[in-house]
Amino acid sequence: MSTRHPIFLADHDELRASVRHFVDTELRPHVDDWEAKGFFPDDVFRRAGELGFLGLHYPEEWGGAGGDLAAEVVLIEELGQAGCGAIAMALGVQTDMATPAIAEFGTDDQKERYLRPAIAGTKIAAIAITEPDAGSDAAAIKTKGVRDGDTWRVNGTKMFITNGVRADFLTCVVRTGEEDGHRGVSLLLIDTDLLGVSVSLKLEKLGMRSTSTARAGNRCRSPR
Repeated sequence: MSTRHPIFLADHDELRASVRHFVDTELRPHVDDWEAKGFFPDDVFRRAGELGFLGLHYPEEWGGAGGDLAAEVVLIEELGQAGCGAIAMALGVQTDMATPAIAEFGTDDQKERYLRPAIAGTKIAAIAITEPDAGSDAAAIKTKGVRDGDTWRVNGTKMFITNGVRADFLTCVVRTGEEDGHRGVSLLLIDTDLLGVSVSLKLEKLGMRSTSTARAGNRCRSPR
C-alpha cells in the first residue's frame, strides 16, 4: 500500500529524490561549517538554479518548470533536512517571497531583468518589508516613494532583511500613496547597486546564523 500523500504524483517523487541528493551531497556536509562561520556561499543559489529548484512553480517562458504548489512543498520539505533552517529560509525567500509578485504583476522587461535570473540563481533576491518602528506590519510602514519623472524617489529604512547582504535586488514595500493602511502601499524593485542604497553588515542572530540578515537604508532614485 502506498504511503504517498495524495497531493504528490510520480513527478513529485522524482523531484524529491533529486532535491534529497542535492541536500545529502552538497549541503549537509557543509552546514555546520557554514553556521559556525555565519555565512553560506552564494554558489548555493547558483547551483539550486542550475538544478531547476528556484522556479518550480513559475512558467517555462521565464525559465521555470511550470509545476504546482506540491512541487514547492517537496522542495521545502527536503531542504529542511539539511541540518539547519538557514538555507531553506534563504532559498524560500528567493522562490516564494521576493519573486511571486514579479511573476504575477511584472512587465515583460521586469521579468527578464529580475525573474529570469532569480530562477537561474544568477541574481539573489530579498523582500524588504520589516521596518524598525513598524515591524512586519505592511500597513504601518513609513518608507516613502514619491514619483519624480521617470523615477521613484525612495526614502526609508528596512530591518531584518533575509538575503539582504548578498541581494542583487530588493522587492521593497513602499508607501506611494496618501492613504493610510494597506491602500497606499506598493512594491518597487530596487537594485542594491543604486546610488543611495546602503546595506549593513550582517546582523548577528541566535539561530539560522548563515543567512545574511541585514538592515537596509534606501535614499535613492529607482527607475519606474
